[in-house]
Amino acid sequence: MAYTKHTEMTKEERIALRKKLVLACINGEISTSQAAQMLECAQRTVQKDIKKFKAMGDRAFINGHLGQKRFNPEKDDIRKRITDIFRNTVIDGVNPFESVSYAAFTEILEKHYSIKASVTWVRRILNTLGYHSPSSGGSRIKTGHGRQWEYRNDAPFGKIAVTDFTSFDFFRTGKKLLVSGIMDYGTGIPLSILISGGDDGNSREALFNRMLEKYGCPEIIEDRCNMLFDRSGDREHNTLNDFGMKIRKLCPDIRFERTYFPSGKLDRFWKFLTDRVSVEFDMLGITAVEDANRFLEENFIPWYAGRRIKKVFGKNGLPEESRFIKTGKLN
Repeated sequence: MAYTKHTEMTKEERIALRKKLVLACINGEISTSQAAQMLECAQRTVQKDIKKFKAMGDRAFINGHLGQKRFNPEKDDIRKRITDIFRNTVIDGVNPFESVSYAAFTEILEKHYSIKASVTWVRRILNTLGYHSPSSGGSRIKTGHGRQWEYRNDAPFGKIAVTDFTSFDFFRTGKKLLVSGIMDYGTGIPLSILISGGDDGNSREALFNRMLEKYGCPEIIEDRCNMLFDRSGDREHNTLNDFGMKIRKLCPDIRFERTYFPSGKLDRFWKFLTDRVSVEFDMLGITAVEDANRFLEENFIPWYAGRRIKKVFGKNGLPEESRFIKTGKLN
């Protein structure tokens, strides 16, 4: 029988040789030790091949799991639990997961049900149920400077803060509530977030006091939503309103949307926030604005800020020095 070193063979050629030598052993043409020498393997391996061939035929030489689907009972139980949670969870007659994103649902599984899974695996499970997550904010057009929200050397932490707002039906009552926020320009860290029934002086003051109490006053405040400027005045002259005049005593440099800011990232942040906290409100039974703001202050902001801090500054965390100026709260 011709001998060829197995390292010079293809996978198919080696399988054919194994089968040929096994048949030769069964027919008594060669011994198992001779076959092992030709295959450069242990004699016991040839004996196992002979046993498998007698029991399975040609399938004995197929590598892998013979085309059978791997089955993990523990993983299958988790899959059934995830399916049951997604389909059958009802709070006040509504399924809170009817428009949830894959990432948000994955985090809820770990937080509320102690099920730790990857977003990819959860997505596959939901897709098999016919569910597809809604768009998270449209296509991400590559526009150079605004493509990524990365740490900017010209805007260290505390140098520029940006105000913005959006509205959302957080409690699924059909009534949209205003949610205002102040974001650090250089890092994307939320400095303060507040849900309110409308845009009034008290809510604005509470929003700024949260930032002032925790961080202080930034060097520059950029107003993107007329929070500090007179909406009825001439936009080009940027006339401060009464609240803006009050803030200027703490921060002399107040601008009206002048520096380039990656607004698409801010829009996606609002989508990110509303997508997650609305489901969390359902899960925790939060139906009052006061409780919602307490959750944002004690849970969401520290969690999201921690993500941004880790991404921007790494394991070292926030730098000890920042551009924030300690001023105290508004009177």
